[in-house]
Amino acid sequence: MDQTYISGRLGRDAESKATTAGDITKFSVAVGYGKKDNRKTMWYDVVTWHGTAIACKGLKKGDAVIVVGKLRINEWTDRDGVKRRTWSLQADTVGKVLYVKESKSQEESRESTNDDPAY
Repeated sequence: MDQTYISGRLGRDAESKATTAGDITKFSVAVGYGKKDNRKTMWYDVVTWHGTAIACKGLKKGDAVIVVGKLRINEWTDRDGVKRRTWSLQADTVGKVLYVKESKSQEESRESTNDDPAY
């Protein structure tokens, strides 16, 4: 059984709805990779169903999460006859990250605004 693991931050608030097939919640996750000077971001569309979807309803933009699931490909032909393809991560497990180690620049930014860290 192939599993994909990602950790990152939500790019927008989770969107939920009830369907005849069950509850569904969708959101996007930004995953950073690469070295400091060449940092890049990869975006994942995440789809959750049933109990996992219900648990994800309250996720907000910027929340740090860990997602475990399977990559799925969606293929279709549009009205112009062009074949299209998108990937999504069908999540089996989603966990909200309680602590994320900050980089030096984040720490300095917080200190300059005199905000207290959230514990």
